[in-house]
Amino acid sequence: MNSCLQCLNNVHSVMKYFRSNAHLHELNGSSPTAGKLACSVFGDLSQALWSGAEFSSTRPVELKRVVGKLASRFIGYDQHDAQEFLRFLLDGLHEDLNRILKKPAYYEIPDRPHAPERDLSDEYWQYYIQRNASALSEQFCGQLRSEVTCQTCSHRSICFDLPVPKKAKGGAIRFGAFKSTSSNEDTSMCTVHDCLRAYTEEEHMKDEDAFYCAKCKTHRSVVKSICLQRCPNVLVLHLKRFSYSTFSRDKVSTAVKFPTEGLEIKEFCSKDNICNYTLFECRNPENGNWYDFNDETVSALKKPNAASASAYILFYQRKGQSAK
Repeated sequence: MNSCLQCLNNVHSVMKYFRSNAHLHELNGSSPTAGKLACSVFGDLSQALWSGAEFSSTRPVELKRVVGKLASRFIGYDQHDAQEFLRFLLDGLHEDLNRILKKPAYYEIPDRPHAPERDLSDEYWQYYIQRNASALSEQFCGQLRSEVTCQTCSHRSICFDLPVPKKAKGGAIRFGAFKSTSSNEDTSMCTVHDCLRAYTEEEHMKDEDAFYCAKCKTHRSVVKSICLQRCPNVLVLHLKRFSYSTFSRDKVSTAVKFPTEGLEIKEFCSKDNICNYTLFECRNPENGNWYDFNDETVSALKKPNAASASAYILFYQRKGQSAK
């Protein structure tokens, strides 16, 4: 929990938003917590973390209590997956701060295989932002392009989504650009780009995973691929550090090499998008320095280790967006 809270509070736009109390003017009273998670819990915690008091620590007792009340799986002090907690927190804050008080009726966007992709992308994007508009979604949400090709008739089905179905190798995305990427299951070195390639590579689906083909009018074997259609301002990469089998849960100790500057992801984007990112995690947005947070102890760092077997969540800021 500490790792997620520290990283989130070092996102410049998030820190600036809560420190200025802008969130108090955008609380959504119809959210599951009636705005309490954003107002009197995370908002107060953010203010305390940036109060300027030296040699003091903050215990997020109220946040822990409210989160446990909203999601019983977080009650107590058992270990939980950091990605699961961060995903829950981002979703909760977004709902508390969603400016859309009355959402339009939901409808299914029809499959239009011959429509221009840009038009389809815009239609899906508008469908989302008509129902979701918050300071959190504006920073963390992106859009994925998913293409499914029938192996029998070559019919292509293209859609543009925010949540993405689970992939066997890569995990799943939630809240726009929250990626789970495999870090492989051996002890050799790999890179973030290797993980992203594993996540976005073509996936052959058949038998119980077969898709319904609108042209064949039956389930067929298909090839599925995804890429990033719209780049988020903040890209959060979750590296899978555990592998699961029927009876066991094993730690993945692969060292993953990641850049602290200039993460180029053109290879994984649609042709209309080119994105460069800078790692920030616990990099102070005001002085640009790196810090290591270990419970109540905070230490200055020259630079984070760019090849780590323990890194599991990476926060990247899109270049040119840090001041927003």
